[in-house]
Amino acid sequence: GHISEDVSRGVTRVAATDHAFAAVKNDGSVVTWGSEHLGGNSEEVKAELGGVVHVVGNVFAFAAVKDRGSVVTWGRQECGGNSTQVRGDLAADVSEVVAGARAFAALKTCGSVVTWGD
Repeated sequence: GHISEDVSRGVTRVAATDHAFAAVKNDGSVVTWGSEHLGGNSEEVKAELGGVVHVVGNVFAFAAVKDRGSVVTWGRQECGGNSTQVRGDLAADVSEVVAGARAFAALKTCGSVVTWGD
């Protein structure tokens, strides 16, 4: 897919799904490109993608951890791109997110784990 924003400078991290990429920039914004339905289009959550410190991808979706410990997801819904069912658990205090093939797990600062996806 076409990269619509400049990623020639200011990128601090890069993550991938099987069909898309996400770059975290030094201002906390995220630039995505690749297959639109498999993580390459983050327009639906663009307003939420500020203050991002880390992004992880699975086969078809991304999860971004923000500086205050909340998580934003996008990509194929059933593969973790839709985290609505656990939104309350992902609103704060997440220290790390890891990816399985079609799911994510978030480690919270209290030591609990939240999972979503297939």
